[in-house]
Amino acid sequence: MQAVDSKVARVPGRLSRHERLLVWVGDNANAEALVRHASQWVANSATPWTAIAVHTIDAKPSVQERRWLLRAMELAERLGAETASVYTNSVLDAVVERAREDGATVVMIGGHPPDGWLDEGRRHWLGDLADGLSKRLPDVTVTVVQYPSESVSPRSMLQRSVRWRMPLPAVFITLTVVALCTAISMMLEQYVDVSTIDMVYLAGIVFVALNLGQTAAVLAVLASLLVFDLIFVPPRWSLIPAETQFFFTFGVMLVISLLVARLVAHARLQAHVAASRARRTQALNELARELVGATSEAHVATALTAAVRSTFGAESQLWAPDARGALRVADGRGPDAGGPLPDDATQQLFAQGVMVDAVPDTAGHLPHLLLRGVGGPLAVLTLQSWHDPGTAPEDRALLDAFANQAALALERRLFEHRSAKASIEAETERLRNTLLSAISHDFRTPLTTIIGSASSLLEQSAALDESRRQRLLGSIVAEAQRMHGSMSDLLDLTRMEEGAVRPDGEWCPADELVAEARQQAASQLREHTLQLQVPGDAIVWCDPRLMQQALANLLHNAARHTPRGSTITVGVRVSPSHWQLEVRDNGPGLPPGSEREVFKKFHRAQHEPTGAGTGLGLAICAAVARLHGGDIDARNDGGACFTMTLPQPAARAPSIDEER
Repeated sequence: MQAVDSKVARVPGRLSRHERLLVWVGDNANAEALVRHASQWVANSATPWTAIAVHTIDAKPSVQERRWLLRAMELAERLGAETASVYTNSVLDAVVERAREDGATVVMIGGHPPDGWLDEGRRHWLGDLADGLSKRLPDVTVTVVQYPSESVSPRSMLQRSVRWRMPLPAVFITLTVVALCTAISMMLEQYVDVSTIDMVYLAGIVFVALNLGQTAAVLAVLASLLVFDLIFVPPRWSLIPAETQFFFTFGVMLVISLLVARLVAHARLQAHVAASRARRTQALNELARELVGATSEAHVATALTAAVRSTFGAESQLWAPDARGALRVADGRGPDAGGPLPDDATQQLFAQGVMVDAVPDTAGHLPHLLLRGVGGPLAVLTLQSWHDPGTAPEDRALLDAFANQAALALERRLFEHRSAKASIEAETERLRNTLLSAISHDFRTPLTTIIGSASSLLEQSAALDESRRQRLLGSIVAEAQRMHGSMSDLLDLTRMEEGAVRPDGEWCPADELVAEARQQAASQLREHTLQLQVPGDAIVWCDPRLMQQALANLLHNAARHTPRGSTITVGVRVSPSHWQLEVRDNGPGLPPGSEREVFKKFHRAQHEPTGAGTGLGLAICAAVARLHGGDIDARNDGGACFTMTLPQPAARAPSIDEER
């Protein structure tokens, strides 16, 4: 064992990189100084080191002591140590087991042990603990750091360490259990042997150990032996038994009772640890399940604050940057919408992106927790009304896990937003390229015709007769009109998709709509037979201009994809809630699987000749249907069949006579 004074032991780099340091951190005022002292030992050698905190179920540290321990453990983590919390009945066993597990070559302890620690049947102060470590770890160097502010005599340290810390209610309950066992034993005395009565007291000792801990169990053992000797062992009311065999009975009862009390206390400790871990695991799983479906910052903030509230009983707020980079509450209420403003510490923490301090302040409030992602800080979690300022390291680790889960959810949402934005940009670029390709492809033929005809008129005007000159002029006009129609379709579709066109609905006679559309497509229908199945009294609700354009496009499409002499049928059906416009032909029909593709912009059939159309007519029909709140579909039924279904208002449509 090496005894080291803290004032002269601050020489860094004492350990080689092949060694490993283990530091036991107690809940005392010098715990942080011990951690800093250990970090200086390994600062220049990159030696791995571990800081452990040992918790026993019987120990009841004060709020200040828990705060000291929490500060020291978090300082060790920031200084690069691996931290761990151990639940056990023996500090010595915990340190020895961890040292062997880590392969530690140096064990450092310091400060004074908490009051009321019972280790292997006797109280340990630092010297006793160091002696025990040296005996059980002969190949390990045990270093004791004694701080001058705690320089007290071994006698005073021993007196302080043997103080029993047991609340008065526990003492009262323990003595009550012993009294109850005595009453039961007195009722059973005439039926059982005296040596059997001690089983009743043993049951009471087990009950006390299970519910009140090891210290109370020891008190129950001593009280039970005293009462048993006074009342049931002859001669009564005397502490000296008449027969020497009872001394053996007392000894066996004492050993068994202490052993049972220790085993029960250990089982109680393990049950407490298991329940605590299960609670933390369940809370973390529930938060992860909530965050899986989180689609917004507000959803993440709601799930995180609810988890903090239900697990720790504390209120919290999640601050995230808005589009301008200013922090706001993640529920969407910024300062402009009446939301709260972040304090200076929150803004500074987010701006620096580094967690400076993470321990409770003097008011018992945990400071701000920084949520970091791969690309930098994502948000800041602030907590208020923290009920227990002496937060255990396990609770803080659980809170950090909550924050990490929320950070992953926020980062996932950020990546999804970026991915969606990139997809939109890629789709926009693809549509732009498609548009340019389609326009250049569709305009090349008419422009070539126009240029050729105009060049012929300019260069060979004198050699051309009047009929040839008129044909060239006619081709120029026809191709120019075709280009004008393509541009009109494209502009109309763009305005519809951008919302610049709004339908102006009115009651219209169906036969008049069909007649107007038929006139617009007359040039394409010259070599086809048109059949009308339109009731003469059918009145429909629509925007007549848009509907005529859509129907004309459907007729033009049918004429273009059917052979000469084929029949095109136009039908109208009206019901109380909707009406349908149907255009069918007896041509080759639609390619299988293209029923929805035909309504996309610039879509053309494979057999369609170059320059036959712009590929926008059916897209305009679909846009008109959407503007009216309806839909359009395509199918094969003896040819291609297009059906547009539009809503019909519930109000009574006027009759034809009323319209006239």
